[in-house]
This record gives sequence, structure tokens and C-alpha cells, in this order.
Amino acid sequence: MIAMNDSTIRERYKRRMDELGMRDVDILRRTNLNRSFMTSFWAGTEPKLGNAISLANAVGWSLTHFALGETASKLQIEIRGIVDTERDWSLVKSQTLKAPLDTSRTDLEWYAIRTRDLEPHYRDGDIVGGVRVAGAGLHNLAGQDCIIETAGGDRRVCTLLLGRKSGVYDLRTIARLSHAERDVRIAWAAAIQIIMRGGR
Repeated sequence: MIAMNDSTIRERYKRRMDELGMRDVDILRRTNLNRSFMTSFWAGTEPKLGNAISLANAVGWSLTHFALGETASKLQIEIRGIVDTERDWSLVKSQTLKAPLDTSRTDLEWYAIRTRDLEPHYRDGDIVGGVRVAGAGLHNLAGQDCIIETAGGDRRVCTLLLGRKSGVYDLRTIARLSHAERDVRIAWAAAIQIIMRGGR
């Protein structure tokens, strides 16, 4: 079950549906939920995790945004230094710069690392994330560590390389730099842009 403030989530969800011009029937079309679930949801029953994810996705929200609201999904990151050139950086002393990180974006992918096989790049307990890219934009990610979903639905963390033909890519394992899967069709990839060190 997702614990939440019953009235607040339902009010926000109803406002979101109104913004999108949606009714219950539209939510049902976009999800695997049924009418009795929607009736119990509006009456105050807390949804199970899978149902909460379905409700959130139906209106373009993340699960965090669904359960906690917009303010919980926008974090402020304190910027302590500025990189001026490749080798030089300066400490920000006179002011605290804040950069917003919108975790409610539906194109963000987050994965937890639960292996030591990716060390020293990624450690057991790290959380990695990036923005999903598909289609023609994939070639811009060549040479980067990515979270990848193949056309067959397999997901992995590896280095994306250009394949021998247009539209296919080589997937190099991060741990063993010499091993690569050749000519793989990719549904999407997200270059790893954020690493939160976990240190399990």
C-alpha cells in the first residue's frame, strides 16, 4: 500500500485529470485498472504499489510526485564550485547557487547498483540515473556509460558504442572492457549523468 494524505492526493489527482481533460474512463483505458478500483480509490482506499504506479503513469507523473506532490519531486542541489576550464575550478564563497533537479520527469531512469562487478566505476549501493533518449539521438551517447533497454526488452548498464551498421550498437561491459555484444538494436538509452554514492 502507498500511504498518503487521502484528501490531498485525490484533490491533486482530480486537478491533474481536469488539466488533461481526462475522466475515469480515460484512466482505465491507459491502465490495467477497473471501475471498482477507481471507485474505491476515490472513496479513500490506499492503492497498492503497482496500482499507484499505473495511476501516476496515466497522468504523466512519477510515483514520488503522485504520493508526495510537486514540492517533493523538485530538489535543490547546492553548487559549491564552478568549473572554469578542464583543470581549474573555483569555490563559490559569496553566494549559494541552487540548481533544481526535477525528479518528477517521466523520462528519467534510476537504477540501484547491487553488484561489485562494476567497480571501480560504480559501487554496490550506488544509485545511477539519466535521461532516456531514443531514435536518432542515440548516436550522441556513443562512448558513454548508459542504462540501456534493447529492442527485445532486456535492460543493462554498459558502455554504448556505435555498431558496424546504421541503427545498431555495440554494448561493452563496464567491468571487462574487451567484451562487447555486437550489432544490438536499442529501444532507448540513458547516459548515466547522476551517481549517488551508496556505499553498502
